Amino acid sequence: MSAMKRGLLLGFAAAVNAVAQCLLYPVPLAQRVAEAELIVEGRLERQQVLYEPIRPMLYTVWRLRVTKLFMGEYAADTLLLVHEGGRTDTLWIEVHPSAPLAEGVVGTFLLRRARAEVGAQLSAPAFELVAGPQGVLVYELQSGWAWDPFARYPIGELYRSLEQLVGQPYRERAPLPLSWQPRKDAPARPLATITGFTPTQITAGTFDTLRIFGSGFGSTPGSVQFPHADYGGSQWFTAPSNHIVLWSDTEIRVIVPTEAGTGNFRVVTSNNETVQSPSALSIPYAVLTLSSGGQRYRVRLVNANSAGGYTLVPNASFAANTDAFNAFKRALQTWRCGTYVNFGLAQTTTTVQCAADDGTNVVSFDNTSCNLPSGVLGVTYNYYGGCSAGGNSYWYRRGMDLIFRRPGAGINWNFGPQPPGTGQYDFESVVLHELGHAHLLGHVIAPNTLMHYAIGPGVMIRTLGVQTDQAGGLYVMQYSTVSAPCGPSAIVALNSSNCVIGAPVARFGAQPLSGCPPLTVQFFDSSAGNPTAWEWDVNGDGVVDYTTQNCVHTYQQPGQYTVRLVARNSAGSDTLIRPQYITVYELPQVDAGPDRTVCAGEAVRLGGNPTAQGGAPPYTYQWSPATGLDNPSAPNPTAQLTSSMQYVLTVTDARGCRSSDTVTVSTYCIEEVSCAVGFG
Repeated sequence: MSAMKRGLLLGFAAAVNAVAQCLLYPVPLAQRVAEAELIVEGRLERQQVLYEPIRPMLYTVWRLRVTKLFMGEYAADTLLLVHEGGRTDTLWIEVHPSAPLAEGVVGTFLLRRARAEVGAQLSAPAFELVAGPQGVLVYELQSGWAWDPFARYPIGELYRSLEQLVGQPYRERAPLPLSWQPRKDAPARPLATITGFTPTQITAGTFDTLRIFGSGFGSTPGSVQFPHADYGGSQWFTAPSNHIVLWSDTEIRVIVPTEAGTGNFRVVTSNNETVQSPSALSIPYAVLTLSSGGQRYRVRLVNANSAGGYTLVPNASFAANTDAFNAFKRALQTWRCGTYVNFGLAQTTTTVQCAADDGTNVVSFDNTSCNLPSGVLGVTYNYYGGCSAGGNSYWYRRGMDLIFRRPGAGINWNFGPQPPGTGQYDFESVVLHELGHAHLLGHVIAPNTLMHYAIGPGVMIRTLGVQTDQAGGLYVMQYSTVSAPCGPSAIVALNSSNCVIGAPVARFGAQPLSGCPPLTVQFFDSSAGNPTAWEWDVNGDGVVDYTTQNCVHTYQQPGQYTVRLVARNSAGSDTLIRPQYITVYELPQVDAGPDRTVCAGEAVRLGGNPTAQGGAPPYTYQWSPATGLDNPSAPNPTAQLTSSMQYVLTVTDARGCRSSDTVTVSTYCIEEVSCAVGFG
C-alpha cells in the first residue's frame, strides 16, 4: 500500500467510516455547556479526510449546516467539524471511542476550536466536540427525542435546558427542512408482526444470519434496527442494506452487524411501519469489522513486528508510574494467557506521548498536547491497512495506540491490586477493556461486564468472561492465525508456556509489624508480574512455612524475625527478604510476692521486690479483687483481711504488653480459752 502524502486533503465522499465506542463516564450537560465555545444545532452534510503531518494523524472533517445558534457567535451558514480518525484508499484509522457522526445526522453540537495544527490546513474555522461522544445530542426526528450515550431528552425540553444554561434564547438560522423529516404520506396497511426469530443468541460482526418470522413485512425491503451497543442501546443501529440476505412478507434474514447489542430489535417496513421483536436477542460478543464501498470486511491480526504479533511500547512517564504500569501488565497478561494473542511489551520506553500513525504502538497517559475529552477514560487507536488479491480486498490491523486519562485530571484512579473504593475507577479494568478493542472486539450491552461501553466508579472487572470476551478473542485468533492471500503473514499464537510477561517481582506487606506475644500477623502478597506460586519463610529459619498467596502466622516468642517470600511463575522467580521485619516484644516479668498466712486483721504487704521488671517501663498495676487493699493500683499494696483471699496482679507495660501473677493470703483465728478452778 502506498504511504499518505504530507498535507493531503481528500475530496468530499459519501462513505462513512466504521467506528466503535469505548469506556466512558457521564459528563453533566451543564459541564459540557461550560466547556463549549460554540453551541449549534445543525445537520452533517458531507465529509472530507485530512492528513495532519505533525502527529501524524488522519482526521475526518464534516461540513455542518447550522440551523440554530444557542451560544457564541458564528455568522456563516456552515462550519467545519473535525474528528480524529478516517480512511483513504490506502489507510484507515479507527478511534475508540468515537462520536456517532454520519452524513445526515441532525442534532445539537457542543463545540470548541480545533487544534491549531488541524485548523491551519483548512480554509474555514474548524471546531471539535467537547466531551467526545457526549458532545453531540443526536435527534431522532420521528419520535421527537434527542440522545447522548447516557440519556435521552425530548427535543423541546433540550432547547429550554440549553437556553437556561446559556442565559439567552436560541437564534433561529433556518428551520429544519421538511426533506429531513420522515415520510408521512405512506398508504395505510395492516401493521407488520414479528412472531419469532432464530437463533435467540447470536454473535455480532461474525457474518452470522438472524432469521425473523412474522407477517406484513411486505415484498420491498425495509430495514432491521438493533440497539446500538456503542451507546448502551440509547439509539438504534440500522443494519446496512447489503446485510439483508432475504426479505419477504413472512421472513427476513439479516446479517447481524458489529454495532448490534443485546435487546429487542425492530423491523421498519418500506412503508415506514415499525414493529418490535416480542423478546430480546442476546449478543454475547461483537467483532470489529470495516465498511468500505458499501461492503463489510473482516479485519485480521497479523505478524506486524516480525516476532509473531505486535509490540506495545510504554511511554517513559507512564512506565515510571509503577502502580499504573503493573496494572497494565496484569491486564495485558490476562489477554495473553486467555486467548494467546501475541501482544508483546517492549523492554524499553519511548518519549512519544500522543497517538500517531508513526509505527510506534505507544501506551501512555494523555497530556496537555493531546488531552482526552471529558467523559473519556481511555482511547484505543487502531491503524488498518489493506491489500487486494484475486479480485478480493483484505484488511488487517497494522498497529495501535492506547491512551488513558492521566492521574489528577478529574479521575480518581485505583491502580490496585486491591479493589477500588467508592468513587474510584479501576484502572486495570479500563486497560482490559481497551485491550479488548485492540483484540478487535466491539461493545456489548451488558452492564458490569468487560466490553460494555461504560464503567462506573467502584466497579472491578479483571477477568475475561468465558462465553463472551474469551470466546470472542479466540474467534478472532482462529481466523487471524491463517494468512491471507496478500499482506503481512498471520499472527503467531502464544501458548501456556510463554504467555506470562516475564518473571514476577516479589513484593509483600504485613499487618501488624510489631506487637506483644502471642502476635498474629497477616502477610499479603503484592508481587508484580502475576506469580502463580509462593513460598513463605516467616521466622527466618530457612524452612518454608506456607505456600499460599497470603498467609497468617502467630508468633509465640519474643524476638525479631526475618521474612522471605519467593514468588514464581512459568517465566522464573524472584525473592524478597526483609530482615528483622516482625518484632515481637518481650513481656514484663511479674512477681505478686509469696503466698502468706497471717492472723485475721493483720496487715500484710503484697508484691515482690521489684514487683515488675523487663518489658518496657513504666508499668501500670491492677490488683483484683480490690477487697482489703489500701491501693489496688500500687506495686506493693497493703492487705488487711478477715478471711482468706487470692489476688491476681496484672501488669501492663508502656507498649501495652501484659503479664499476670497470683498470690494467696490465708488467715487464721486465735480462740480465747476460759478455765474453771475447783478446790476439793
